[in-house]
Amino acid sequence: MGLFKKKEKKKIELPQNGHWVLVCKECGERLPVPAHTEMSGLVFDFYPETAALQVKYYAQDTGQYTLQLDGLKDFFEVDAEEAGGIVLAASFRDNLKMIHRHIASHHDKFYAMYLQSNDYFKLTYSKGFVPGGLAYENNTLKQFDQLCEIARNPKPGMLDLDKAEIPGYTWSLTEAESI
Repeated sequence: MGLFKKKEKKKIELPQNGHWVLVCKECGERLPVPAHTEMSGLVFDFYPETAALQVKYYAQDTGQYTLQLDGLKDFFEVDAEEAGGIVLAASFRDNLKMIHRHIASHHDKFYAMYLQSNDYFKLTYSKGFVPGGLAYENNTLKQFDQLCEIARNPKPGMLDLDKAEIPGYTWSLTEAESI
């Protein structure tokens, strides 16, 4: 046996009617997120192994649109809690605001990369530089002009701001901080 044992990851079990919790690696604050939730026109899922959340919206006229938030393991551990009578939002926007606000409260600079198609949008957070990613520094989106240019001249598979929720553009950081 060597000096360094490989730490075994304990599988977290979700209590019946419980919810997932993102535990900040910096301060230990616990941010609750729903477990699997289904309602008319929406399915919300949280994947504890990767700390990713995904929301699928359904509309008769436009079909399905999926939003995904990933890269949270850089900033949070995952835990589970018993149901505690709190109301949890199952929308992508509400969870993104809460998570983005918390990350920005600890990190003066971090990165986000987006991937989009006609029916899918994924935003991945990272502490380290991501080629093609957007930098957030001192609560400002550094590539704001570049993002606006993409929005003005969309190409297939490029960013469509009508369908994306990007902090600092489709909702203001000051709005996110006030939540």
